[in-house]
Amino acid sequence: MASDDSSTYGANIKNRRVEGLTVCDDWFYFSKYKAWFDANKKERFYVSRDLKIPGNKHYSPETCVFVPYAWGRLFPNGRKELIVKEMQRCRVEYADDKKFMRLVDSILDRYQ
Repeated sequence: MASDDSSTYGANIKNRRVEGLTVCDDWFYFSKYKAWFDANKKERFYVSRDLKIPGNKHYSPETCVFVPYAWGRLFPNGRKELIVKEMQRCRVEYADDKKFMRLVDSILDRYQ
């Protein structure tokens, strides 16, 4: 049964919008976006525009990054201890991914 609770993740998605979003010229060509997507995608990850650069409203290869789906629920809530715990978990699970570790470290720096 569907929940009427507006705090449910994804609830009321039709009414969610962010003003001022932009997309780089290259990504208006699906083939260029798909090439970036295929080169960077990870299983159980999604594209984020504002974790690499807080408050960012521009979609581009320089500003976007793939992050674990669990992070979609983590950051809106803003609880520092949960964010730090998740970043520490990711440091173990994804230790071999140097690019991802730079993102994790930058997030840890913001919250510690």
